[in-house]
Amino acid sequence: MAFLQKYLTFFKMRIRCGLQYRTAALAGIATQFCWGFMYILLYHAFRNSDPAAYPMTAEQTATYIWLQQAFLTLFASWQLENDLIAQIKDGTVAYDLCRPVSLYPMWFCKCMASRLSRAMLRFLPILLICGFLPAGYRMCLPTSFLCLGLFLLSLTLAFLLTIAILMPVHISVFFLLNESGIRSVFANVMDFCCGGLIPIPLMPAALQKFLSFTPFLYMQNTPYLIYNGYLPISDALRAICIQLCWLVFFIPLGVWMMKKALRRTVIQGG
Repeated sequence: MAFLQKYLTFFKMRIRCGLQYRTAALAGIATQFCWGFMYILLYHAFRNSDPAAYPMTAEQTATYIWLQQAFLTLFASWQLENDLIAQIKDGTVAYDLCRPVSLYPMWFCKCMASRLSRAMLRFLPILLICGFLPAGYRMCLPTSFLCLGLFLLSLTLAFLLTIAILMPVHISVFFLLNESGIRSVFANVMDFCCGGLIPIPLMPAALQKFLSFTPFLYMQNTPYLIYNGYLPISDALRAICIQLCWLVFFIPLGVWMMKKALRRTVIQGG
């Protein structure tokens, strides 16, 4: 327990720090409502043009969009932890290396807490208000308690998987010393492939099949499709198992990259 207590302390400190930015959260909520309505109107226009070719109902689409807006900060691929990157660039990472903790789990906890604290300030008002919107724009309830349970499990795994995939991006700064290039490319590719720009069911079948072999399909897309009833229970259980497999792959990969980076790290000065 003492081993875990160290990282829990970092987690709590980061949560408290993130919960201080309430004004930014209010501005974010207003922005996300604007984006949410814009997306719903856009997809309604597509659906009305050819309802038979549209894979989701209006309620499923609205629910997907509002979940996406409510939990945006959990899965934002473009939001890296700038303070961790700055530590690598200016050498203050040396202070973390002096602590009696491993760097990878400490950074993992900090990333979790930063994203979670931002989501804690935003998700509940969005979900409550969206439940009282008119039909076609309203966020619907899950079809069963089993569906809700699978959604929460899948959401947790997708959140951890997002951080596990972004950790190597942070670690790459040890080798590149400048994150702007990989940050821009990776954020755009990841945001598109995980359904952040276009829901996966609306993509061409060939692209969906290709994405099924990547971890991106099993990030934010999976829990949202479980919640809105698009994925049947059997497919949901299969997707959750695949999420676990990708998580088991990316966490050891990040640990290996961190060890390799630290072996090559040289910190000069007094």
